[in-house]
Amino acid sequence: MSGLFAFIIFLGPLVFVHELGHYLFAKLFNIKVEVFSIGFGPKLLKKKMGETEYCISAIPLGGYVKIFGEDPTMELTDEEKKRALNHQEKYKRFWVLFGGPLFNVLFTFFLFLFIFVIGEPQFTNRLGRVVEGSTGYEAGLRSGDRVLEVAGQKVEYFKDFIERVSEIKGDRALLKVEHLNGNVTSLNVPLKDISSSNPYGEKIQISTIEGVYPANRKSLIAVTDPKSIAGKTGLRTGDLVKEVKWGEVTTKIFSFEDFSSLIAEKLALKKKLPETIEIGVEKKGEPSSVIPHTLDLSFIRGSVFQSHVEFQDAIGIHSTELLIEEVIKGTPAAEVGVQAGDRVIMVNGVKPRSFDHLRSLVQMTAESGNKVSIVVERSGERQRLEMKPEGRASKDYLGNPVTTFAIGIRSQIKLNEGETVLVRILNPVRLVRESLGQTWDLIVMTVVTFKKLLLGEVSPKNLGGPLLIGKVASDSLDVGWLYFFKLMAMISINLAILNLLPVPVLDGGHLVFLGIEAVLGRPLSLKKMELAQQVGMTLLIVLMVFAFYNDISRMVDFKQIFN
Repeated sequence: MSGLFAFIIFLGPLVFVHELGHYLFAKLFNIKVEVFSIGFGPKLLKKKMGETEYCISAIPLGGYVKIFGEDPTMELTDEEKKRALNHQEKYKRFWVLFGGPLFNVLFTFFLFLFIFVIGEPQFTNRLGRVVEGSTGYEAGLRSGDRVLEVAGQKVEYFKDFIERVSEIKGDRALLKVEHLNGNVTSLNVPLKDISSSNPYGEKIQISTIEGVYPANRKSLIAVTDPKSIAGKTGLRTGDLVKEVKWGEVTTKIFSFEDFSSLIAEKLALKKKLPETIEIGVEKKGEPSSVIPHTLDLSFIRGSVFQSHVEFQDAIGIHSTELLIEEVIKGTPAAEVGVQAGDRVIMVNGVKPRSFDHLRSLVQMTAESGNKVSIVVERSGERQRLEMKPEGRASKDYLGNPVTTFAIGIRSQIKLNEGETVLVRILNPVRLVRESLGQTWDLIVMTVVTFKKLLLGEVSPKNLGGPLLIGKVASDSLDVGWLYFFKLMAMISINLAILNLLPVPVLDGGHLVFLGIEAVLGRPLSLKKMELAQQVGMTLLIVLMVFAFYNDISRMVDFKQIFN
């Protein structure tokens, strides 16, 4: 979606709510409001209703409410003073000034009320996929398992599982797991440390379990050897497995994990293979019919298979995960002759367990300064190709530099949606409590972020301006309205806290002036106030310029330009 459009529909309501807070408190105390504007600069649309002019202005970077009597140098009649801001009692001026940030906080609270009532889809505690050969798999986790507890803490959703594991300090996690057969077991699973960022943009190490995903793969198959058992029966790459008849029993298949698990289950019985198995598939363009294909196993009946992977290799059926969907032009893979439809079998002598594993093998090899050697299968023939990965300097969402190495291929993997449940809160007491809790957490996080910025504990490069807001607003809207509203809630709190900073020209600066007046018993002199306003405006301009610079530098490498 257009970044400008997303920016306007994102920031517009936040600005409106903020200015509405100032406006309503002014009206409450019978203080005259001259202008209510969304945006700055030339007025594009305007309409006067009563004593107030309502308008939309050209520059959508904020808004303002012009309140009568803000200028202390104005000469007013006794009648006019009754409705002028600077001639009101201090508590009235406080609420007019505080009203904007307060309404931003209230808006966040009501956004969370709305989000919780509408409901948020969450992955359940079922593991959609556990990659064969990963540390999670070797420890006993299997696709379809439900994680009930992590280190004694209850797990309801997949995000709980990830969070509980990430908090563990150690090299193993004790999991309580319910398997598909109903058995509940305890597993001691090895952990892997990975780099991540906390909400303040600081680099941290967190624990994770390798090879675990919430969604499984579609039961699409890759048949890259037409002379294989599968190839000879007419099975082709892109067929969708719907059922498997093994002996007298027909099993419905909904994912590639179902297909692999069925084979693993049959092999575990240690019985002789049947003469044939029947695989029913949907062909491309024929989604309504299941076409059976009979595989003759007579040539491999005497073989002993240690795993379902070995059996699948023997019959020539593979997941499409390591099948190349696209080779990007001008990349190392394209230059050495890798083609769409090739299946990656080996990377530097290692059989990749997944496409993520393939990428990590490429990354590790490139970081050590070596070339990558891959073996691909094409029409039953295997080829070894060597290439030097391409390093791409980029930046993460906070602008921190990262280098990613790639060879220029895309996977044909297709995923099912995963088991989800709509999590809603309809109990009024819990609804209010959770919404207040989420709002408070955002306030604390924002205050701590500002504190860390001031103390230099967080890089000022993490600051973002309108361009970053437009980008993340557009990205969140592409994902879904729920994420858009969550981001809006976060920025609303940021707007509230930013305006409460004790900087002249901001609401917080005016509140400081009001506090000084209450202590001294008189307002600051006009000269001191003007000086403070000038300093505040300078600080604000510097902050805005720096934020704009950060936004642009996330898209453009200034060092390269200047060099």
